[in-house]
Amino acid sequence: MRSKIYTIYYILTCIFMRSSTYLR
Repeated sequence: MRSKIYTIYYILTCIFMRSSTYLR
């Protein structure tokens, strides 16, 4: 269960970082 949450969080962070780069 914890592993799944961690993976989701990691993916979300990656998407957020990419979005920030695109905005910039």
